[in-house]
Amino acid sequence: MGSIIDKNNPFWYRVLISSNIDKSSLAPDNQFILTVQIHEMNANNSKNLNYLINVYNETQKFRLCPAKIKVDEKMFLPCFDRGILKSKLFFRNAWEIDEDDLESLVIKKDDSPFIPNDVLDAPVLKVLKRKNLEN
Repeated sequence: MGSIIDKNNPFWYRVLISSNIDKSSLAPDNQFILTVQIHEMNANNSKNLNYLINVYNETQKFRLCPAKIKVDEKMFLPCFDRGILKSKLFFRNAWEIDEDDLESLVIKKDDSPFIPNDVLDAPVLKVLKRKNLEN
């Protein structure tokens, strides 16, 4: 899970959903394919994220559920019976994400992540540089 991706919108964040990969079990020359899902949350406040963090810290698990959208009522109806129980959830500050981190996938070339004033060489700057050179 990424963190503040836009210093002008402090409650925006991205979530990366993937399988857990143990990098130490991979040989340096091996290649593999991993499917991930990325969601951007353009929240107006931290209420929902704080709730998730607090519940996870208490229970060490969460349920990832699909939802039906009722357009006419502008609401989501979670399908709890189709949920997947998860036990690993990682919270990362966007500025801490380095080029070799799987979470670098959530960083877009036009992002302007929050970087603390006392951090002179934030790892995310390398990610942004690489992404800007790719295009």
